[in-house]
Amino acid sequence: MQIQILPMLPDFIALGCLYYFVFLQRWKQLPKKKLIWYSALYLYICVMMMLTLMPIIIHIPNIFSGFSSKTNFYPFIDWQLQRGDYLTESLLNISLFIPFGFLIRQNTTLKPWQVILIGLFSSIGIEVLQPLLSFDRVSDVSDVITNTIGTCIGVYLYHQYLKRYSKLSNKKTSESLSYFV
Repeated sequence: MQIQILPMLPDFIALGCLYYFVFLQRWKQLPKKKLIWYSALYLYICVMMMLTLMPIIIHIPNIFSGFSSKTNFYPFIDWQLQRGDYLTESLLNISLFIPFGFLIRQNTTLKPWQVILIGLFSSIGIEVLQPLLSFDRVSDVSDVITNTIGTCIGVYLYHQYLKRYSKLSNKKTSESLSYFV
């Protein structure tokens, strides 16, 4: 898949302005660590949009010109027919959504199942929008499944991160307390 940056330029400008004039202005008063995590989530969403939906702005005039007929409702049919590079595509879809699960858990107080549902519905949204925004994109139910698996892995990795981080902070706290005993 070759990414052409020039058609995406208006999208990057819009996303940059949105970050600077809206989100950064709201997040400036937050602690630096939280600002970094929020910015990482925003940057990740921009990259995800670049890989799945962009260019958007230049396609807006064509959005109501019809729905692409390239829609696959048969899960993993490419695997069954051994069509294309199905393994790589599935692994890339999983990999794309791992940060989603991790960063949403990091930046919100949502429960794991809620984050997984957000990942599922975000993936469905992407798959519905792809054929509306471009005639060379295929909407595929397998992508929804693999994206949701990626979200689950991200939620799990966040849980592991929390366990390790809390062990390290508890160890540091107990070590610092031992100096006073």
